[in-house]
Amino acid sequence: VTKSNAVNVAAPAGYVWDNGTLAAAVAQIGETGYASLQAAIDAVKSGGTIKLLQNVDLGTDNYLSADSTAKNVTIDLGNHAVTSAYKNFTLYLKVTNWTIQNGTIKNTNTGAYGTLAVTTRSSSATLKGLTVESATNGVYVKIASGFDNIVASITVEDGTKISGDQYGVYMEGQLKPYNKIRNGQEILNVNGGEITGKTAAIAVFGAGAGNTKAGVTVNINGGKFWYEGGKRQGTTGRGKE
Repeated sequence: VTKSNAVNVAAPAGYVWDNGTLAAAVAQIGETGYASLQAAIDAVKSGGTIKLLQNVDLGTDNYLSADSTAKNVTIDLGNHAVTSAYKNFTLYLKVTNWTIQNGTIKNTNTGAYGTLAVTTRSSSATLKGLTVESATNGVYVKIASGFDNIVASITVEDGTKISGDQYGVYMEGQLKPYNKIRNGQEILNVNGGEITGKTAAIAVFGAGAGNTKAGVTVNINGGKFWYEGGKRQGTTGRGKE
């Protein structure tokens, strides 16, 4: 089914007009369908829920950018998978109180930073019932910015499985700009789930030399942690570097 752009006809539920052709929606917010998951991420408002309706393969040249001012958003993958071989990451996060749940996100590029990445400004996200797989690092957090007052946090809840062929979670503190001291904070809260890495489940690298106000904190309240050749599970505690 096709239509002219001059014709204003609403697409039926579960479908979207894509350049004049009626196509199955990839994602949905309320009753509105979107031709791509990225389009839904760009359109969502605070408190909204994005529902993924089918598997998504982003290929080697594309990734998802969740760089949004909308708060308290949920991305429900609906037991579908989002896969990418992009050179840096599959999903970039710069959001406030977003939840990603019920599906799989994967990156197969052996040179990527990781599958989920937080690399510049403040961001907070919770992972629930989510599988994160990577040929490098499942979750990658590094404040590569010279700005102050940046807080980047990831919370892992029950049902989440994070794995990387290098590290499950990689955290590196904020670098020190020339002649300045910054106070960026990276926080990992593990309340449940499983984190696996061939080298280590969680790798923590402190802030840049001399950046004494910056820090990396890991709060472990539950979960299981595996690395090649061994395992630890049910460990609780708190660490800071």
